Amino acid sequence: MAGQAPVSLVPPGGPMITCLVDYTIDPARTAALGVSSLLPTGEMIRNSSLLVAVDPVRQSIARYTRPDATRFVDARRIAEGLFGDHMATNLFAVGAAYQAGLLPLQAESIEGAILKLRAVKVAP
Repeated sequence: MAGQAPVSLVPPGGPMITCLVDYTIDPARTAALGVSSLLPTGEMIRNSSLLVAVDPVRQSIARYTRPDATRFVDARRIAEGLFGDHMATNLFAVGAAYQAGLLPLQAESIEGAILKLRAVKVAP
């Protein structure tokens, strides 16, 4: 399988962390941390009268995840309040998921990944 990425690193029956667009969602074992902040799409910016209902999306996510392992957090608002902009939203969400027990990782693993990202140079 040289040159091919594995489809999934999660063993069958193991904990499942997935993007909610993944077709492998199993409501009996899937946990979710949903970012409840509404991030505008291009269409929402072009059409400012477009109304997007967040509750049906949350209900749909909850239908396909374990009730005891589904959390929603306004990560964008919190990240903007703490760091001054929305760029830390995803990293904040990872921390929230870890603290909620939804990520089967050790804190040192997350910290190591952050340190590696900080070492990456971005070309101008």
